[in-house]
Order: sequence, then C-alpha cells, then structure tokens
Amino acid sequence: QAELDQYKEESSIRIQLLDDELTRAKNENLSNETINKELSEFKNRLEQELQEAENALTESNKLHSQELEDLTNKNTVLISHKMSLHEQLQTQSDEVEQLTAQLAVSREQHNELKMEYDASIERNQKNLVSYYQSLYDAQGFNSFVHVVIT
Repeated sequence: QAELDQYKEESSIRIQLLDDELTRAKNENLSNETINKELSEFKNRLEQELQEAENALTESNKLHSQELEDLTNKNTVLISHKMSLHEQLQTQSDEVEQLTAQLAVSREQHNELKMEYDASIERNQKNLVSYYQSLYDAQGFNSFVHVVIT
C-alpha cells in the first residue's frame, strides 16, 4: 500500500509537470491536437504503470498472506507438540513422584524387616547357646562334643 501511495504521489508530480508543459505549449502556440495527443499518451502510460504497480502489490500481498498462513500453521503444530510434550512431562513427573513414594515405603519396610531379621538371628543365637549350654550341663561334656560332631 505504501508503494502504491508513493506511486500516486509521483504520478501527481508528473501530472503537475505535464500541466506546466501544457502551459508552455500554449504559450508557444502549439496546436490543440498535439497537446491532446501528448496528454492522452501520458495518461495512458500513467494508467498502465499504475495498473502494473497495483498488480505487483496484489501479487506481493498474496505471497505475504500465504507465508503468514504457512507460519501460522507451523506455529499451531509447534504449540500442539509443545502441549503434548508438556503433558508427557507432567505424566512422567507424576510417575516419578509415585515411584519415589513407593521407594520410601519399601525402604522403611526393608529396614523394619532387617531389624526383625537381626533380632531373630540374635534370639536364635541365644537360644542355640542356651540349648547347647543346657545340653552340656545335662549330659556332660562328651555328649556335647558328640552332638556337635554329628
């Protein structure tokens, strides 16, 4: 549009120059036919140049509109992809959070079971020592050696 406005302004200047030329021609007593012929040719040239400028501007606008549409479509695809990635990230974050909570529970259960296991081994060791001590006390040292060997 700016190009068209600039061209119109230039055309206006040309028309003014032609008007000045017309005045000069009248002053030099040129015939009306010559003046009309020159004016008509000049007008036709101006109209043709104006039409060419409008056509070029229309074509340029079409290209820019297509480029804008293409960019808008690409932007829409990128936004859609971004949203999809965001949803995937959120899902994975939720899964990590759940797994972290499960891991904490599992560690706590493991620690409890280990403490129970350690306590059980300690009780079993005490019971075993007690059993062998009572066996030794009841049957004598030889019986204890016989039981340990067998």
